[in-house]
Amino acid sequence: MSFGFALALPALQQNSLYATIMSLFADGSQGVWYDDSNMSTLFQDSAGTTHAVLESPVGKQLDLSGRGNHRSQATSANRPLLSARYNLLTKTEDFSNAAWSKTAATATANSTTAPNNTNTANLLTEDATNNTHVVIQNQNASASVSYTTIAYFKRATGTRNGYIQVNNNGGGVGGACFAWFDLGSGVASAVTDLVAGLTSQSASMVLVANDFYKCTLVLTTVATTTTLSVVCGIYNAARSYLGNGTSGIYIWGADLRPTDQTVTLPAYQRVDTSTVYDTAGFPQYIKYNGSNQFLSTSSVDFTATAQMSVFAGVRKLADSTYQMLAELSVSTTLNSGTFVLGTSGTTPTDFFVAVRGSFLLYGDSSSFPAPKTKTLAEFIDLTQSVNASIVQLKVNNSSAAITFVGSVAGTVNFGNYPLYFGARAGSSYFLNGQEYQMIIVGKTLTAAQIAASEAYTNSKTKAY
Repeated sequence: MSFGFALALPALQQNSLYATIMSLFADGSQGVWYDDSNMSTLFQDSAGTTHAVLESPVGKQLDLSGRGNHRSQATSANRPLLSARYNLLTKTEDFSNAAWSKTAATATANSTTAPNNTNTANLLTEDATNNTHVVIQNQNASASVSYTTIAYFKRATGTRNGYIQVNNNGGGVGGACFAWFDLGSGVASAVTDLVAGLTSQSASMVLVANDFYKCTLVLTTVATTTTLSVVCGIYNAARSYLGNGTSGIYIWGADLRPTDQTVTLPAYQRVDTSTVYDTAGFPQYIKYNGSNQFLSTSSVDFTATAQMSVFAGVRKLADSTYQMLAELSVSTTLNSGTFVLGTSGTTPTDFFVAVRGSFLLYGDSSSFPAPKTKTLAEFIDLTQSVNASIVQLKVNNSSAAITFVGSVAGTVNFGNYPLYFGARAGSSYFLNGQEYQMIIVGKTLTAAQIAASEAYTNSKTKAY
């Protein structure tokens, strides 16, 4: 029985793709390669003396291209975060912990064998009052986003069933979705929107190992959402009923995350604390906060080339006008021989590309509203005169149409400037998002090199 674990690339294929990326720079081509999954290249401080760990700041990252274009951040408050966390909940296998509040119920940890064959499933027992019998945890959430909540349930004492309820803004204000799961028949009930506000989409259950059911509730938040409250409870013909003090269910493995992050990733991530969680199958990323965090290099000399190939794995977390993922120089608007790849452009939901030779040429590729995880590939040739030849963009290995502003860029080589990541010059257009991979090489590539670069980037991003 499957828990939804995504398959990694076979080791030989992974090694072959890695070798292809290395070969891009073998002829001396200028560029950078930052692999956010490579812990040996990541440091907490800008001097590179203390290796980064998950949930630590990133003060320096080594360049794998061989060109020595390392990037760093000298100001500690402006350093982005290294992470591999996707499940928003904590203490996901210990409902007895204070992270879960209880109403008319007790939770006993390590009570039976869980679906993963560890003795970590909990016994949730109702008390003898007329009430709901639940455990509850609140977590921050985003507006107008589809979320998936799962929990694994199994019958224990009596014939009680399980239910999941998700409340908007931590207490039902503005909406609450509810579904109950018959642990005898294996049938999930219809989802009920208790209060106008949350849009219910689906509820399902599937039998997994050790007679547990994986129970799933999917809903979409509204424009005012800031918090979701996950409620896991005991159901006996109703949510609120007179308990007998002895009946209950087994519960294990709660998970809350945006629905689009359930497609290519494992269905469940164990989280103990905000810094202790499972990482197998979950891509590692550098997270920029959208307000002050960025990394930059010393000047990178691209003056020998008029071509540029850029590959990135990114998750955009918000839509706002102009968010810079990577930019050559302090401003493409001002400096010739520069380029930009952004997660938002003139239209906040669009990806953004820009280049300046003698003139500025820029454009949006619509529409990719946040949150979205994508691989991006930008190709620039300043020897060309047609917009579609000067700048091209691919999203998840597919060509994306660009609406251009400007008709020419001017035939010049690229310049000798610093590269900035996560912001324009560290002072504006900050990225609210996650970067998984960044490859920039100053030349055009063959079709085979492009395919390998996109495949490797996606293997570290799992966007598709």
